[in-house]
Amino acid sequence: MQEKPSFLPNLSVQRPVTIVVSLLAIIVLGLIAYKNIPIELLPSGFNPPFLGVWVSYPNANPQEVEEQIARPVEEQVRTISGVNKVETYSNNNGCWTWLEFNSGTDMDVAYDQLRDRMERTRAYLPDDFERGVFVQIARAFRGGPDMAMGAGLVTSVAEIDLYGLYGDLLYVLIFPED
Repeated sequence: MQEKPSFLPNLSVQRPVTIVVSLLAIIVLGLIAYKNIPIELLPSGFNPPFLGVWVSYPNANPQEVEEQIARPVEEQVRTISGVNKVETYSNNNGCWTWLEFNSGTDMDVAYDQLRDRMERTRAYLPDDFERGVFVQIARAFRGGPDMAMGAGLVTSVAEIDLYGLYGDLLYVLIFPED
């Protein structure tokens, strides 16, 4: 049985000018696209459904943080509309609360509701806690004037222990070096 010659090698041998012109056209189109299409880490229409809250409670053990900070925060943030999952990580300096929302949730409204719920939670938290830091993941990654939406007062950067999977990344996003 005789093998049939492959199309592309046969074409490139018989019509080399066609192949060279085709490759040059692909390269030119690629260069035009590279120059004209903006390159972004996250496209402007992409808005991941995640929010995070760091509540600082220095000089406390993880059990105290869980009982006095994490549980009241969790109870309040679960009432936000569109919340799919809430995860809390407590350590000896405070707790992270990560919220995952259903797809299609307006994250700006969810962020406002989170700030409102955290203000309500203040009545249930110990007197010596420090305000929380709120992070909206999409805006943090996009950069620009709203690099990381943060609210609250922090007495010193050294007091914040950004614990967890996103710790180092969020530290850079919340406290960018100018």
